[in-house]
Amino acid sequence: MKCIILSVVQYKEKDAIVQAISENKSFSFLARGILDPKSKNAMINNPLTVVELELSEREDFKYSILKSASILLSPLQLMDKLEKLAAIQLIDELILKCLDEEEKAQIFTAVLKVLHDLKEGVNYLDVILFFTALVLKLSGYGFEVDHCLFCKSKKDIVGFSFDDGGFVCQNCDEGRFTNEFSKEELLFLRLLFKARQSEDLTHHNLIEISKIKMLRRLVQFIKDNLGVSLKSAQLILE
Repeated sequence: MKCIILSVVQYKEKDAIVQAISENKSFSFLARGILDPKSKNAMINNPLTVVELELSEREDFKYSILKSASILLSPLQLMDKLEKLAAIQLIDELILKCLDEEEKAQIFTAVLKVLHDLKEGVNYLDVILFFTALVLKLSGYGFEVDHCLFCKSKKDIVGFSFDDGGFVCQNCDEGRFTNEFSKEELLFLRLLFKARQSEDLTHHNLIEISKIKMLRRLVQFIKDNLGVSLKSAQLILE
């Protein structure tokens, strides 16, 4: 079974309960001895490791038990730059803190894709922004980016309201949102919430400082509306 490791929690001295996702499934299993650095399965200790697992069942035990694991993709292969490490940590934290079990099961293919994108050199901020927007949409926060959310006009879009949920036109703005985002940033926001993969964002050459500004705003929105503080985001935002 192909899966992605999300978290590893110590169970006994060298054993751990591992949380993972596979296609359409979120689950946990017992991995004996993996906290021993000499264990043949020690490499699955790293979150977002992609592995092929073989598990066994016991009627008298709550969890499946790991029989064998082979590494398909390790995040250690992506850590040639600090930015990629920060991206991996933030993606994992978004999954663990912002999604319920059913939502986690839906995101398996998307996680595989963003890991592949990081490996292939797609800009780390594009990957993070895409995945953050995807998590928000899965959590029920889809923003209106096709027209003004108040009057439905597609003309003279001048602002974006996180509180109200999308684009605002000049007639409805009343001076509240005009100054937060430039025209280029508004175009990127539309692309961000319409994108099907992080590579879609590479067609828009928005400067890095604007992307960090958007990430900061999304992280604040998640804190205000989901009650989740994303600690790993500070590696990027500071």
